[in-house]
Amino acid sequence: MSESAIKVEGRYLRIIGSEEIVAWKNFSEITQLYEVESVDGKVFTVQSNKVSQMVTPEQAKEFARLHNERVN
Repeated sequence: MSESAIKVEGRYLRIIGSEEIVAWKNFSEITQLYEVESVDGKVFTVQSNKVSQMVTPEQAKEFARLHNERVN
């Protein structure tokens, strides 16, 4: 990940390993699981140690663009 990566507050996460950007929907403090949505609309859970909050503004913008194209 480049040094220009910054934390985009509360909206997006990056799956470690696949580098997939997902939208953060919910988080359980008890189970340490994030509920996330992929760009193609699939909702799934992922462990907190499998994600990074370091998402560039460009990555977040691209996710939003692709997600909006799917919805519209």
